[in-house]
Amino acid sequence: YFSSKILLDIQKKHVTTDSVYTIYHFTIEEGDRYTFNEFSVEKENPQDTNLIVADNLHITQGQNYDPVIVSDDIQEIRTLYRNHGYLHVRVDYIERLDTTRHLVNVEIFVASGTQVKMGDFTSSVQRPPQFKDSLGRTQSGLSDTVWLNSLWRVKKGDVIDGKQHGQFDFVMA
Repeated sequence: YFSSKILLDIQKKHVTTDSVYTIYHFTIEEGDRYTFNEFSVEKENPQDTNLIVADNLHITQGQNYDPVIVSDDIQEIRTLYRNHGYLHVRVDYIERLDTTRHLVNVEIFVASGTQVKMGDFTSSVQRPPQFKDSLGRTQSGLSDTVWLNSLWRVKKGDVIDGKQHGQFDFVMA
């Protein structure tokens, strides 16, 4: 509802000279509902044409406009690219409104960047390889070379997909 109106009327009522109360009166007018009209995806890299399939997206022409659907589709596109090794993808969008016909046109822009590939990965112990948590249990961690090397079972030169990057990111945080 892009043409909604919300009005607030505040009235003070004097019951006696010592007693005052306030009335808050809200008026909400939804206005006309907007619908999705068109959407387009513009990609900086022409080789990306197979990554985004319209069937995977939820923006549907004629459907009531919902900003959550747009946000979910943007996240879906970002995940698709990251899962194909484009870990630094940037996805932006613009919603253009047709206020006379109550339509929303969504333009999505994808800057994929380059695919991230595995390079050399080595680690060495900087402190004792085991430590204990607050409950006294032995924990693996960044000082445990076996554990650290096991994070990456990706061969040198292979594309790192978003799931592998996410696991490493999560453990390092």
